[in-house]
Amino acid sequence: MHKKEIIHYECGVFIRWINMADHAFCSQPYVDEEQACGRQRHNAKWMAIYNDFVVCHEQGMTMVEIAKRNGISERNIYRYKAYYDEMQKKKKGKS
Repeated sequence: MHKKEIIHYECGVFIRWINMADHAFCSQPYVDEEQACGRQRHNAKWMAIYNDFVVCHEQGMTMVEIAKRNGISERNIYRYKAYYDEMQKKKKGKS
């Protein structure tokens, strides 16, 4: 049996229609629950580490100390710092 697949990406979910030998597409799509690729921002884990970063940064801890405390790389800590600085600018702009 010959089958052909068409994959469509919609709302963060891959949808796959399967074309069977009779060349009629299935009326119900098959949905793959695949992980989104790339660096994830603002999920629960990201926000937990960010909130800990804010507390530690405002208490005067160094970037290296914060990285070791959270078990992540220094590069990620500098990403958190860039986001923190961006949020501080927005907060000052609204005041």
